[in-house]
Amino acid sequence: MTMAAGSMCEVPDEGNEQGMTHTSDPSQQEYSLRDLASDDGVNLRKGEQETIEEVQKRNLSEKLEHKHYSSDFNSYAEVPEMSVRGRDRVEDYLLLQADTASLVGLTRFLVLGSNAGRVVNMGEQGSDVGGIAFELRCTIVFSIVVRWIICFFKKPMKLFGLLLEFFLNGDNLSCSIRNLLTGRIPERGSKNCLSAVGYLDTRVHLHKFCNNSAPEEKEKPGVLEDLVMMDICVMASKIVYENADVVKSIIDEDWKMHFVNLYNFWNEYRKETSTQAFIMCNKRKDADLILISFRGAKTFDASDLCMGFDYSWCHVPGMGKVHVGFLEALGLGTRDEISSILSSLQGPNPNLAVEDKKVAYYTLRNVLRDLLAEHPKAMFVVTGHGVGGALAALFPALLLFNEEEDLIKRWSAVYTFGQPRIGDEQLQMFMQPYAKKYFRVVYSHDIMPLLPYDDGVFLYKHIGVCLHYNSFFIGKIMNKEPSWSNFSSWNIVSQLVNSIWELIRGFLMGRICGREYQETRLMIMCRILGLIEPCLSAHMPTNYINCARLGCRV
Repeated sequence: MTMAAGSMCEVPDEGNEQGMTHTSDPSQQEYSLRDLASDDGVNLRKGEQETIEEVQKRNLSEKLEHKHYSSDFNSYAEVPEMSVRGRDRVEDYLLLQADTASLVGLTRFLVLGSNAGRVVNMGEQGSDVGGIAFELRCTIVFSIVVRWIICFFKKPMKLFGLLLEFFLNGDNLSCSIRNLLTGRIPERGSKNCLSAVGYLDTRVHLHKFCNNSAPEEKEKPGVLEDLVMMDICVMASKIVYENADVVKSIIDEDWKMHFVNLYNFWNEYRKETSTQAFIMCNKRKDADLILISFRGAKTFDASDLCMGFDYSWCHVPGMGKVHVGFLEALGLGTRDEISSILSSLQGPNPNLAVEDKKVAYYTLRNVLRDLLAEHPKAMFVVTGHGVGGALAALFPALLLFNEEEDLIKRWSAVYTFGQPRIGDEQLQMFMQPYAKKYFRVVYSHDIMPLLPYDDGVFLYKHIGVCLHYNSFFIGKIMNKEPSWSNFSSWNIVSQLVNSIWELIRGFLMGRICGREYQETRLMIMCRILGLIEPCLSAHMPTNYINCARLGCRV
């Protein structure tokens, strides 16, 4: 099977939306992922500039002078000049101190702007904390309070998750109770033990689009390859929640592809292995696709769930402001020692160079190098759901920052599903020559793509265009997804109405679209909870699989 990225297209102007037409007539088919992407190699230009080794010896701030050549743009895309402050200082950061803030300190910070409660750490800006705008203080307080609430239920959530997966992995309720009484606990990490996500949506097969296409539709260039690629990515972003034995079984036995390895990576800030990813090839020999899939937040892991509400950032000279939590998840330093982030970008931390403390960025980069050398015709794709999508979006940006030219030339695309934002406008501009390689799929009222906020306070931005689908799986191409995060009466009513429709649809999907789309009882329970919090059920992988298979069907 040959996997292809798309060819070049025009990115829509701000506010301009193009409807995706779902029709069996190829002459009227307006939508193709190929129309959004470019498979032309975008190479870093070498010239009079210093090499990365020379830059590292002097200062990472020299990255400000680097220019990137794009064959798509036929011009130099310059990274905009930054202010003098922060050009060569690692102290340019903003950390929200949920662990050290107190209720009294949080109240004083909100009302008076006082930092006595150790609410926020702004490095050298600390002396200016009293001057923080009220709107910014409100956002910071909201972030910390939400994380407090999530962490308050940390142990009950973990216990509930363990019990839920225990009962789900029993053949039935009576069997689970018998196993509990007799001490026959299902072996976690075995081929027969699935996560809660695996029971939310039991589909593991790749969709056979060609079975639903007329002969003339198969001949339309790029359409079928795009649908197949998107389906592989959305399924890979779902199965990465499982253990290594389950993932290997699905890829090798069901997909008839080649499983390379599944990794659990060290997070120095959390002092645990919290980042999971796997690598696969579409063939054991002479592969033309290498895929990296990052796992999103564990369903009942409070620390993972808090990451989406942590708005802390660190300024990386020449790259922009980047979400600290995502850098930590990739093994690039810790906020406890903020200088470790920039030093980690220069090379792996020797203290973590042990078998049980592998870090995501450098391990995956090295494995990717070896695989690309082994498969000279292969291109690589990165994917992920939720927080995993954020790591997938950040990974190639870090390769570009570190001038991994040989890898960037072989980079085909990034597919993310319900991905939160990863950095500011400068990071967006840093990746602008490669924006056509980013495909962000957003479903209906999913709130995760709206976090951290893109407002006058934090100015987080997405990279690339958005493929937004409503609850009827009708998609539109837009530069910015609709915002459902404000509390206007219209938004509240529309979300409630949409949640009621999704619950009704959940009972009808199997009859309307076929048995493959019949929603599980666990997913129906999530739909019911969605009546209280619509964003909860909207983020589930089930919706994104349906978007790929129903919304993009030709």
